Amino acid sequence: MKIMNTLMIAVFLIPLWLTPALFAGQHGHSGHHGKTSQDRVHQGHGTVEAVDLSAGTVRMEHGPIESLRWPQMVMDLKAKDPEMLNGLKEGDRVVFDLVQTDKGFLITRIEQKD
Repeated sequence: MKIMNTLMIAVFLIPLWLTPALFAGQHGHSGHHGKTSQDRVHQGHGTVEAVDLSAGTVRMEHGPIESLRWPQMVMDLKAKDPEMLNGLKEGDRVVFDLVQTDKGFLITRIEQKD
């Protein structure tokens, strides 16, 4: 009788335990809907404070980036392609796109604003 009870419990609980894993597999990720932060492109606006072409970074003060819930701040950001930083100088106002990677956030586009 004890074996039968254990078997019946297993028959009912195992499918419940496996259900989240089965549904996550259908979507190719953990079951969250929509783009992950790593898939999203985030846009910001800022003012260049310094450019380090050898490191491929730009230090800027940027306004809030709502999609990341970031407040206004000053930070160094790395460019995916350092060549895109050519011609930027202190004081330039820019608009830029960021993506999150395994190595942090990378600028994928940066343009001077008028």
